[in-house]
Amino acid sequence: MNYTYLPEKTEIKNNIMFGKHSFDFQYHTDEIEIGIKKENGFFKYYRRIPGDDVFEKKILEENGMVIINPVEPVNLPKTVTKSNHLEIEFDPVIVGPNQKKEIFLKFPVEIGVFLISNKYSHLIDIFSFNSPKLSLYGNPNGGTITRWTKSEIYSSVPETDNQKEGVISIEIENKMSEWMEINRIILDGYGMKLYYDKSLVSMAGRMKIQSKKDAETLCCARPLNKGMKKSIEVFAARNIPVVGKTFTMEWGY
Repeated sequence: MNYTYLPEKTEIKNNIMFGKHSFDFQYHTDEIEIGIKKENGFFKYYRRIPGDDVFEKKILEENGMVIINPVEPVNLPKTVTKSNHLEIEFDPVIVGPNQKKEIFLKFPVEIGVFLISNKYSHLIDIFSFNSPKLSLYGNPNGGTITRWTKSEIYSSVPETDNQKEGVISIEIENKMSEWMEINRIILDGYGMKLYYDKSLVSMAGRMKIQSKKDAETLCCARPLNKGMKKSIEVFAARNIPVVGKTFTMEWGY
């Protein structure tokens, strides 16, 4: 599809992309043009990122709203084998015996666009400003395909561009009576809970080191700042029930 549809750049009616918007919403920057306009009697959602095709959908609804928020970072790319797990690799760090410490990591943000009518939501688009990378955790016969990323380790919440990067707080608990070294964490996307405000996208999780080979991870429903809004998650929008989903890292950490 060629870039011939979009209206000429207009004034920005709302300079914050995340949040709830009416059907006259338009957000145009050098990195993205996204919004809804009326054409030939229909509302039409459009989104363009330079270098990508235009994405658009007609909407047969007059009184709906749109919510744009960060979603679980395991939905892209759509054209290859599906991964429901996020793998974050980082420089090795050593955890003392029977210690509990908190670290902060960055993760790539994926953005979901939902139509809202009455109390019902419908996902119409997912996109990202990042190029997704996949990896295999474990061996080819029994391993897990992951959405892979690498992060620095931070002792406090780092600054980010919240349309591209989020921050996850990880509470690491070493249950062993000896020093343990870790350099990755893998989280199940079904349990992810995301929060956002005008400057930050966040998640929280735990990692429990249980032996020299395996650790258990869990995502937590906890924002990093007071007042952050909870995202509509893709799995929730698809009515997939999720409660306390854990993942066992049996191939090392």
